Amino acid sequence: MLSRGASGSLAIAVIAALAAGCGTGPSPSSPAATAPGAVSPTPGSPTPVATVSSPATDAPSPTSPAVGPDLIGRLGCGQGSEIDVPAKVLHQPAEGELAPTAQAEALRTFVMTPDAAEVGYPRSGWRVVSMSPTRVDYLAPGRDGWYFVSVEDIPDLGGWQAWEHGSCDLQVQLPQGTGFATWQLDPASPPRPEATSLTVLAREVACASGKPMDGRLLPPIVLYAPDAVTIAIVVRTRPGDQDCPGNSPEPVTVELTEPLGDRPLFDGSSYPAQRRS
Repeated sequence: MLSRGASGSLAIAVIAALAAGCGTGPSPSSPAATAPGAVSPTPGSPTPVATVSSPATDAPSPTSPAVGPDLIGRLGCGQGSEIDVPAKVLHQPAEGELAPTAQAEALRTFVMTPDAAEVGYPRSGWRVVSMSPTRVDYLAPGRDGWYFVSVEDIPDLGGWQAWEHGSCDLQVQLPQGTGFATWQLDPASPPRPEATSLTVLAREVACASGKPMDGRLLPPIVLYAPDAVTIAIVVRTRPGDQDCPGNSPEPVTVELTEPLGDRPLFDGSSYPAQRRS
């Protein structure tokens, strides 16, 4: 059985190697990417800079005591985000809004507004993600997931202001040219305890001009734990500019190396992994 660290590091290395390979990806029935131990990242591929093995204690939690294993790597706020989230940040005290600084005062002023409360920004529980002389990025779990607020020193507006903010789809950042697909179980094919193969309905996250993932799917990543199984569906993104009419769910067959048993399934496209069964 793979450890969380070994399987997560290997998964990113496998993705990097496949993404750099030739054009046509494996079919939806390709076997899961697993191996008996950790390996070094593929030469030339992005090297994970953070180790993530379990969600922060006050992060959005699944609906049961079971927690799905998480992928390991550099965290960010999803596709196109410029905010890097060192994993150690998630294990630091969540009290950035309490600091006696102008930056924290700008954060407090913003989260206390009615508009921020309506959207779901929390008033407490903020962590400092990064800091420079002119900008501080904060991150916190809120009503509908993670949120970020960036405050900047803007002299023309009187100093520190909340300048950028929004939801943060916290996830492991994949090598360039690849992205996640979220998934749900196929209600027509619920998994059985003895199952070593199951079908999920996967929906590509990135814009793809409505084109199917067929030919672009990489082998699913499967992480095993005694009380949970995490599946991450990864796809080569379409090159160039793409329209965003919305992607349709597509069936993907995932092969397991051991029977599922009564373990719940988690989707590894986000961090922490989200429960799907």
